[in-house]
Amino acid sequence: MHSDITTLTQVTEKYLFDFLSSYNDPNKLYEPIRYTLEGGGKRLRPVLALLGNKMVGGTMEEALPAAIALEIFHNFTLLHDDVMDHSSLRRGRPSVPAQYGVSSAILSGDAMFALAYKALMQTPEKFIPQVVRYFTNISIGIMEGQQWDMEFEGRDRVAMEEYMQMIQNKTAVLLGGALQIGSYIGGASVSTVEALYQVGIDMGIAFQLKDDFLDVYGDEKVFGKPIGGDIEENKKTWLLIKAQEEAVARNEEHALQEALACIASREEKYKEVRAIYDRYQIGQLAQKEILFYSERAEKRLLSINNLDLKAMKILQDFIRKMAERSL
Repeated sequence: MHSDITTLTQVTEKYLFDFLSSYNDPNKLYEPIRYTLEGGGKRLRPVLALLGNKMVGGTMEEALPAAIALEIFHNFTLLHDDVMDHSSLRRGRPSVPAQYGVSSAILSGDAMFALAYKALMQTPEKFIPQVVRYFTNISIGIMEGQQWDMEFEGRDRVAMEEYMQMIQNKTAVLLGGALQIGSYIGGASVSTVEALYQVGIDMGIAFQLKDDFLDVYGDEKVFGKPIGGDIEENKKTWLLIKAQEEAVARNEEHALQEALACIASREEKYKEVRAIYDRYQIGQLAQKEILFYSERAEKRLLSINNLDLKAMKILQDFIRKMAERSL
């Protein structure tokens, strides 16, 4: 499985940077874009698009333009996230706003959004109208999710249903959309395209919940950055919302609020909140939720008829590894 994913990643990388090679001037517009895309990342979304295409017997060359469009768009959202969050680091390096300035980050991000559509338009013509519809719906969904995420920052309480809808939009629709677009270009039926989209939605939810979990329970050496950032910021994550629910049920809201209001060191606040999480078994509950969505994604996948068995097995293993990952 690893070698197959590596091959798809390498093919994506080559096609992506070949596409970008004709965009150089003005350098101050395009250099931050290259910097962003050369900064690493799992290339998860283009790989899913290519797997979606392969599972239904498609031609990889026809799906590659859309695959890199998804990757460019994903990185555009990260670049603008760093502007909105005032983030100084991204993937262990200075973020684009820190390296090139906020104005350059905004403009280069805008250019990435346009370049994503430019890449998408290299898809074979017969697929373009529907692929553009899919891509535009994905884009709007992600932006709605980002807006909800920002609004949640100013609220003391967020309902679990609201949070799950937010992560479906902000994270999961891009994974679902990758399988959707890749399989559509591969010639899949409407029902298969929709079924694979739902597989990706469940994968994306599991992926985000795992991110929430790792920020509290991850190994800093493996994770590559200090854990506890979500606790420090009182960020509304699945873990915090579940802890708030448990605190209400136990009539212990005051203790949790005191821990969240801790103004001592970052380490002390993490220790206090983590102790409450541990007492409520929040980590175990989160792991169960991650497993629920990853297993549902796998069941959905296995229920789809007439898929290429080798490609399906790669995706099945991918789903499992995503739920088990430590970074």
